Amino acid sequence: MDGRLNMRSSDGLPWSGWAVCNLNLNGDILTYKTDNGSHVGTIDLSKFKTIITKPAKDVPEGKNSFTIQVSDAKYAFYAEEDTQYYVWFGIFQTIKKKAKAASGSSAKKSSGSSSKSKVRRSSSKKLKKTTVNSVVLEVAKQRLAEYGKDVSRSTYRFLALLYAAQPTFINAIFAITQQADADKVAGYLARIFYFVDRAHYLIRNVTNFEVAVTQEQNTLFRSNSLASKIMTAYSRIVAKDYLNYILKPIIDRVISLGRKLEVQPDKLNDIERQYLPEHMEHVKVVCQETLDRIKNSVDHIPIECREICKNLKEEVSRRFPGAVEISIAGYLFLRLINPALVVPDSIGIVPANSLTADNRRGLLVVSKILLNVANSVEFRKEEYMQSFNEWTRSRFDVMKSFYRECAEIPANPPPRHDLKVEPLTFLEEVARLYKILYFNSEKLINQLGADSALAKEFKACIDGIGAPDTTNTPPPAQFAPPQNPNPSGRASLSAVDAERSKRASVFSRLAVAITHFFRADNEGQPVGQQPGLAPPSVPAGSNSE
Repeated sequence: MDGRLNMRSSDGLPWSGWAVCNLNLNGDILTYKTDNGSHVGTIDLSKFKTIITKPAKDVPEGKNSFTIQVSDAKYAFYAEEDTQYYVWFGIFQTIKKKAKAASGSSAKKSSGSSSKSKVRRSSSKKLKKTTVNSVVLEVAKQRLAEYGKDVSRSTYRFLALLYAAQPTFINAIFAITQQADADKVAGYLARIFYFVDRAHYLIRNVTNFEVAVTQEQNTLFRSNSLASKIMTAYSRIVAKDYLNYILKPIIDRVISLGRKLEVQPDKLNDIERQYLPEHMEHVKVVCQETLDRIKNSVDHIPIECREICKNLKEEVSRRFPGAVEISIAGYLFLRLINPALVVPDSIGIVPANSLTADNRRGLLVVSKILLNVANSVEFRKEEYMQSFNEWTRSRFDVMKSFYRECAEIPANPPPRHDLKVEPLTFLEEVARLYKILYFNSEKLINQLGADSALAKEFKACIDGIGAPDTTNTPPPAQFAPPQNPNPSGRASLSAVDAERSKRASVFSRLAVAITHFFRADNEGQPVGQQPGLAPPSVPAGSNSE
């Protein structure tokens, strides 16, 4: 893991004051080199003791800082970019937990816990004022447009925590998420960040974090890792058209061949077995057509996916030089292309329920061979597939050149994927994520550290928003339906009642997740007094209070 931070120490470094340093983390060894090359050294993090969130001495205004203690030496850091700060803060937190587990002892609170608590509260306030936070929140408000002013301050505070505190907060979320909810949570996060055009930063941060904390390359980006799941969810958004482009002709071909792609002898009847060699040739032809379409499609790959490949190449090569190609292959094939090939109706390449069992079996056989080619491995367990080993071996080098191309960004890159997330869909995603976090709030607070600034900020968010609604709480008045939508047999609603009905349907749609995301009023105006809306009428005999 590489980074660039400002660094200082009063007792462990050969210079005084702050100096810009290029950092490299390899296992437990942190190597630093000053920007001018005058000082190079290492810090053995196996002797890591703690992280201090108290602002370091002489930190520029508006910059977040932290200090680590290794043995008896202390090293302070701050970053010019908020993303670098949160990446490295999260890495050091992980190292701290490992050191604590290795020692087999629980960290004891110091006698100065109350003063530290004050410091952390102040750090929490700084968290909400970061440049990343304010810019991204402004983007969110602009894109919410129609409903943005109705969203509560506590909801925006929750968004601020998500956007500003990653990857530390994001990794903590995933750590407490049950396996059954992991894919959903990854999807929520990918789409929440995508809405404000920050998903690529999220993926870069969680990817870099995983590379930094992984000890063995064979466990890198395992199937249930946070980085893998978020990359998958995000890529399916931006690469839907690309997947349709490369796979639709192949899927149509598989459908037309039907059972002629079955190559497992015990799945064929006596007559069909006579044609097994012909079936195998059909499979090879389809696989070759698929590989040709894929390797000739580099210019069609979304720029967002190529950025992921480039980042994988850069980060993995520093830590695990021999795992670069397998990491890119795992992303492109295992996470993106193969799932779409095996279940094409899940992303709309073909209509739902349009594939027969033979069609799905044919797609599965093709995908197995493609995955082996992608990973440069032969078939060993399935004897009937070993006949394809010679064919797959001959195509290993072709795919390696394809990965290298994918990791290069063209001089004139194509435009980024057009953001097409509806404001209401975005609010639904936020609400559903919040609901999961609320019911796991105790675990999340413990994961963050009960006295940490992030834990306190999260607690403030849930105190402000409240519990997910389970009692059919009436909506805020600006989302209440018209009391008398069609008086005197009118053929159509008035403009005001039509708008109110629309807002009522909005609230009804969101209520499946949570009903507490909206303000009780609108920017200080009396309830129902938004421009263009009359106050709600009060039914006869009711108490108007």
